[in-house]
Amino acid sequence: MMILDTNVVSELMVAEPNPGVVAWLDRQARTSLWTTSITVLEVRYGLSIMPAGKRRAAREAAFARLIADALEGRVLAFDHAAAIETGLLMGARHRAGKPGELRDTMIGGIALVARATLVTRNVRHFDDLNVTVVDPGTPDRLFQSRRARPTAPDKAASRRRREPS
Repeated sequence: MMILDTNVVSELMVAEPNPGVVAWLDRQARTSLWTTSITVLEVRYGLSIMPAGKRRAAREAAFARLIADALEGRVLAFDHAAAIETGLLMGARHRAGKPGELRDTMIGGIALVARATLVTRNVRHFDDLNVTVVDPGTPDRLFQSRRARPTAPDKAASRRRREPS
């Protein structure tokens, strides 16, 4: 499974997308390509603040076609498991002094739960994930996490700290 980040989805909505990105995507199994509900949020927001006109209408139509036809509705939700992973990732990033952007962190949480490859042009936004990250503009390079995935705190230890002495 490969999750298309917002910048890749947006690239596919312009009149002349990056040929390298298109070529890379064309080599992938169509059913392996997904996106997230967070990307839908980001794209819909971006479209809603564009001035009304032909450019906005063309991009709205392109986005609708992309979701319905190219992805066949394959959109991963931000669910309970993704919320847990996102919270752990946010905490790890905070402790490391790299808080990051919330929506990117949410996409990262979804990718962790799905154990999916994340396809993005902004590799550095996800360099701490324990999943494969690929930039379709430089497809010969796969980026692996340099840090272990955050883990849930030990529940027994947590209970021991709260118990009165």
